[in-house]
Amino acid sequence: MRYLPQPARADDHYELVGRAGASSPQQAGTLDRLAPLAPSLVALYRERIRAQRPLPDTRMSADESLDMSETYTRLRASAAPEGIGATVLLNSGNAGFRCCYCEIEVARHVDHFAPKVVHPEWALSIANLVPSCGSCNGHKQHLDIAPSGNRLPHPYLDEPVPDDHQFVFADVTKTPRSYKAAFRLAWPATTAPFQRESLTLLFERLHLLERYGLEATILLSEDRETITRKEGRGKLPTWARKKAASMRTIYGPNHFKTVLYQGLAQLT
Repeated sequence: MRYLPQPARADDHYELVGRAGASSPQQAGTLDRLAPLAPSLVALYRERIRAQRPLPDTRMSADESLDMSETYTRLRASAAPEGIGATVLLNSGNAGFRCCYCEIEVARHVDHFAPKVVHPEWALSIANLVPSCGSCNGHKQHLDIAPSGNRLPHPYLDEPVPDDHQFVFADVTKTPRSYKAAFRLAWPATTAPFQRESLTLLFERLHLLERYGLEATILLSEDRETITRKEGRGKLPTWARKKAASMRTIYGPNHFKTVLYQGLAQLT
């Protein structure tokens, strides 16, 4: 994968999406209390999380949690200008966006990167809403963004791994009836420790290597006739390398399709 895709950049100017969804004085009061904290998401992320400093504890009371939940629900259905940015993300599945974590499935969910249960002040912040598939959203659950010094990489706020840093690899094997691929991580010596730790956590938490393997089985099955023909003519390595180069141009060096065809080119 090209680290993580960016269908929309979450920059510093994004703030709380607004009070458009508030339907009562109590809900408006909750937003008023949390609003001063919300614009600090980007700054806190860059300064505190990268320095592995703890974030403030801003857990909501039961009433505030209900207020925020109702406000968020109303905002999803709101056509007000304040809600447009959130609506684009919330309806990202209709635009065909792939999940920002796995790039396998279409993003039909919106994940609160910093869980709204733990950090309600960012529940309505555009920078905290990322398009996700149901699998990744379910695996991630309420994992805090800075547990014990480790953290998941933010799809839009983290610095990407340089394009020449390949860390995902695939070992392709041939069985009597099919081809299979096993994916693994191998880090270049130049990879920064915080990148290695956060990406490892991402792959482990979301079970990406296993899911890549399942997806690869489907792709190899679809290409089986071509692979068999190329292999019989001794042209499989050349064809697979060209396919990998094409995938690399489109998706980047660590996308599972790129490394799958790289592994296929090395099949003996």
